[in-house]
Amino acid sequence: MTRSTPARRSRLRPSSYGCPTRATLETVGSEYEDGEGYQVNYNQLEFEIGRSFRRCSVCDRVAANVPDEHPCDRPTCSGRMRPWRGPIIEENLNALMAVQDYAPPLFAAEHSAAVTEEDREKAEDGFMNRNPPRPNLLACTPTLEMGVNIGDLEAVAMRNIPPSPANYAQRSGRTGRVSRMGIVAGFSRNTPHDGYFFDHPGEIISGAIPPPRFNLDNLEAIARHVRSLTLEHAELDIPHNLANYLTDKGQPIEHSIKELLAKIQAGTEPAVSSARRLWPNLPDAPTDFFEATTAAFPEQVKATLVERGKLLSQAAEEVRKLGEKIKLTPKEDQAQSGYRMLAIRLREDNRYAYLPRVLAEAGLLPGYSFPSDPGSVALGYQPEPVFGGRLQAQREFAPGQIVYARGGRWRVTGVALHRPGSPTGPDQSMFKFTLCGSCGLANRPNLNFCARCQAPIGDNQGY
Repeated sequence: MTRSTPARRSRLRPSSYGCPTRATLETVGSEYEDGEGYQVNYNQLEFEIGRSFRRCSVCDRVAANVPDEHPCDRPTCSGRMRPWRGPIIEENLNALMAVQDYAPPLFAAEHSAAVTEEDREKAEDGFMNRNPPRPNLLACTPTLEMGVNIGDLEAVAMRNIPPSPANYAQRSGRTGRVSRMGIVAGFSRNTPHDGYFFDHPGEIISGAIPPPRFNLDNLEAIARHVRSLTLEHAELDIPHNLANYLTDKGQPIEHSIKELLAKIQAGTEPAVSSARRLWPNLPDAPTDFFEATTAAFPEQVKATLVERGKLLSQAAEEVRKLGEKIKLTPKEDQAQSGYRMLAIRLREDNRYAYLPRVLAEAGLLPGYSFPSDPGSVALGYQPEPVFGGRLQAQREFAPGQIVYARGGRWRVTGVALHRPGSPTGPDQSMFKFTLCGSCGLANRPNLNFCARCQAPIGDNQGY
C-alpha cells in the first residue's frame, strides 16, 4: 500500500546547462517502512546523446555535456568538472581488461538452498552444456560442495577459509576435473580461524581428514535411520508423487494408504533385526527403542499424509473462493495462480510430492540435503522453503526480518510452529513467558528480574 502526504513543492537545483525541473516531495512506502523522496514529472525531463564528458576534480563523478570548470552537481562536493578522455585512453587496468578477447563478460547465477531446485538444475545445465556457457559464473553455498559434477570448472574463489581440510578438499576439488588444471583462491577474513590458516596454509590445504563420526547419543538421528531401514525392508514400489494417496482436494485415499501402511508394517521386524546388528550398544536408549520406533512409524506416515492433505485442501479452497469472483484484481489473480500451483506441487510434483522427501521434511527420515535441526522460511506461495541452520534461522528468519532470496525481497510476518506452511491449531504447544521491557528477552514467568540484563520485568506476559 502506498500513501502520500500533502504535496510540498520544491525546485530541484538549477544548472546553467539545463532547464530547472519542478519536483514534488512525497512520503511513500508501506505500513512497515516509509521515507521521503522527490518525484519528478517525466514530462519535464530531456534526454540527449553524450557528446563530451567531464570528470569532477574531487569526487571523480562523470557527467556528459557539461561546461568546463562547472561546479560538481553532487551536493557535498566542492570540485570542478574537468575534461575527461575516458578509461581506455587513461589506461585504466579494469577497462583495458574488459575489452580484451580473453576477458569475456560474466553471466552470474546463484546456486544455493535459497534457489529452487529447478533453477539450480537450469544453472548447472547452462554452465556445463551450453556453448558458450550461460551462466559462466556460479555463486555457490555448500549445495555445490558435494555430489555435483559441474564439469570443466576453471577456477574456484572461496570467500572465506573453509572450516576443515575436508571442506577445503571438497570445494577446491570442483575445479580441474577435465583439464587437470585449475586455480583455487581462498580469501582470509579478519577472524581467528581464517587468520590462523592464512599463517599455516599447509594445514588446511593438505591437512589430515578425519573419518566421519556419528554421535550415538543422538537417539532422534538414529530413529530416523531406523525408519529408513523399515522402508528398505518393506520393499515399497514408491510412486513418483502423492496422487495415489491424496485426491486433488486433499482427501486421503484410504485403501491406498492402508495398503502402504501394511507394507511398512511388514518391514518393521526385519528393520529391528538390522538395527540391532548396526547399533548393538546404545548407551542411553531404552531396551525397546528399536521396537517402539518401528511400531510408531506406520501411524506417523499416515499422520504426515493427512497433514499434507490439509495443506492441499487449504490451497484448493482458496482457489475455489477466488474462482467464485466475477472479476479478480491483479493481486487476487496472482494469489489464485499461486494457490493453484501450490496445490499441484503438493500432490503431483515428483520432487515436492515424493514420499521419502515428504517424510524427511516431517523429520521422520534422514534429510541428507538439509542441516541438522533446520529452520526455514516459506516464500509466499512457493512450496519449497529456504532452509538454514537453527541458529541462523533464529537470527535471520525472525518476524520483522528482511530476507533476500530467489530474486526477491521478503519480509517475515509470522512464525509457523511446525514445518513451513502447516496449519496452526489450538492443539499445538504453547508456553508462557514474561518479556523484559529493557532488552526484549523472553524470560520464564516465575522470574522477577531479567536473566540477561537484571532489569525488573513487570507484568509483560505473553504466549
